[in-house]
Amino acid sequence: YALKGWVKFASDDKAARALIKFNYFHNGKWLGATDLVGAAGDQSDWLLLEKTDAADSIPEATVFVPTCHVEGSGSAWFDDLEVIAYDRDKLPANFDAKHGKDNPPSAPAVPENVPAKVGANLILDPSFENTALTLLPRDWRAWTNEDSDFRCEVVNGGHTGQRSLRISGKGIR
Repeated sequence: YALKGWVKFASDDKAARALIKFNYFHNGKWLGATDLVGAAGDQSDWLLLEKTDAADSIPEATVFVPTCHVEGSGSAWFDDLEVIAYDRDKLPANFDAKHGKDNPPSAPAVPENVPAKVGANLILDPSFENTALTLLPRDWRAWTNEDSDFRCEVVNGGHTGQRSLRISGKGIR
């Protein structure tokens, strides 16, 4: 899988960052997120982030969840998100150039019973244009720590179009 999207980030916290990543789970237990990319607090312009999955290195994972995330305090805007499924035995010639070399094609092909449509963006409403302001897109969840002060919502102002997803607050997540 390839995960990509545009982000901009504002923060006075020099250690803070906005991330896209895959979270890996087995039977509801979080196994970690070893593969993430992000933007630092001074990223006021839109930046394209790209990441391929690392499922090969976490074979016990039965589910992985693409995630937009903020570490530290600040506001991040995410837009034009994509999660694309690829058949590892039939990767396009431009795969490395398009998505990076983070996960070489060493695993078996996508099984036939996988419901993901190979080559299509699996995110519904990736530019948030069809989601009402202050809400989250259908089937999205805000995963925040109880002691954090974070808000996740669709707002005006996007990389393309009129809207984006903003995650803002103080603390972790």
